[in-house]
Amino acid sequence: MEKNSTVKSVQSNGTFDFNDKTFYKYEIEMENGDIGTYNSISENQTNFIKDVAVDYIYDQSKPQYPKIKPVYNFKASPSRDGNFQNVQKASQGSDREKLIVKQTCLKCAVEYVGPNSQFANVKNVVEIAQFFVDWVMEDKIPEVKEKPKTTRKKETRTDDLPF
Repeated sequence: MEKNSTVKSVQSNGTFDFNDKTFYKYEIEMENGDIGTYNSISENQTNFIKDVAVDYIYDQSKPQYPKIKPVYNFKASPSRDGNFQNVQKASQGSDREKLIVKQTCLKCAVEYVGPNSQFANVKNVVEIAQFFVDWVMEDKIPEVKEKPKTTRKKETRTDDLPF
């Protein structure tokens, strides 16, 4: 369960080896009363500092050994050449998602109208595609513009022939 509280105390509690690595155990106590163990590869961990508010995960899957784990928020960092590619990728995510949705909706609109339809033009197909995009991306159903129905008058026949 993800929580937020201020660190009340941090106490070193020994080490252990696992997969050829040394882990450092810390007992963490939060102001809201949560107490648990945090295992770090670093001897001087910086995730839990006394009197600092933090977001953390309180894992009680084994109630006799509760664990406290930091929540890692994504922060862009420069790549090896110094460019902030992670920031660019994050900002491209929503644009790319919208382009994929638009492309899929356009394909569906063409299939809906039919490939050989003589009754639709490009403008009609794009309007139908936008209808689908609005529904997928914004969860709204746009108003449908319906053409008024024309009523045909019945022709009265003057001849008595059955055909």
